[in-house]
Amino acid sequence: MMNKALRIRNIDLIFLFRTVIRDIYEQLLTHQCHERVTVYRGQIEADPAVVHLANGENRQSFAQIDEFRYYGQEAEVLLMLGSIFRLNEIYDDHSSADAPVPIIRMKLYSDHDNDLKQLYDHMNKEYGGAQMNLFTLGNM
Repeated sequence: MMNKALRIRNIDLIFLFRTVIRDIYEQLLTHQCHERVTVYRGQIEADPAVVHLANGENRQSFAQIDEFRYYGQEAEVLLMLGSIFRLNEIYDDHSSADAPVPIIRMKLYSDHDNDLKQLYDHMNKEYGGAQMNLFTLGNM
């Protein structure tokens, strides 16, 4: 139910799950991954993608959660809400005999990375000092 609420961005349901989300956030901080990880992601309704993640200070947390799963043999990474990525490269991998697989390489960014800081500063100046964060940036 929480996954669906997050996927469809149902704010009312997300609000109901706020204590669970906060608990997950605190656990992510405790089990935060501090090394570069390559993540392969695919869904039936979305194209498969490859994501390269590098974690460090001031970045949204992510953790490898394989050891906390109750079922399945898949490796799994959990990203915190508000994670923002920069698209580095998009291309089709033609190594499959069936059909090309779209590959998307992204980098996990923090609120304080220089590229984003310059954008925040510009938007803050443009909008007369209103509070600027990832949420307000996403609404523009």
